[in-house]
Amino acid sequence: MKQYRVLFGCYVRMYADWAIEAEDDETARKLAIEQFKAKNGELDWYDAQYDNIAQPSIVSIQDTETNGTVLEGFDFPITATDAREYAADKLLAALQNLMPDIECEIDQRKHSGNDEDWIELDRKAADARAAIAEATVIKERQ
Repeated sequence: MKQYRVLFGCYVRMYADWAIEAEDDETARKLAIEQFKAKNGELDWYDAQYDNIAQPSIVSIQDTETNGTVLEGFDFPITATDAREYAADKLLAALQNLMPDIECEIDQRKHSGNDEDWIELDRKAADARAAIAEATVIKERQ
């Protein structure tokens, strides 16, 4: 299997280096787009150029054996679904990080003697617990 070096660019023009392996050049292009979507949070972005706004792109793909350029300058769209999935992942992480504080607050209110106070907060937290459980099951299926 051939190895390729992919240079990604995104929104504000900046760059991230990544290595992939693919059977051929067209498969490398498709895999590079998939990897961008899947690994964006893991990429080390550098050389940000805030005056050069751009859509996501593959700046170049090079064959690592020959250092030959396989593809250069290929922009690809981020769909509304991609954006929603990204936002949903961020929301899930934020909610998961917030829940221990909410649970602690519920425990503290239980000992305050005002049952209505903690019961109402616990009722609201139940929706958050259900949302986390549903989102986690969906994410594990992917």
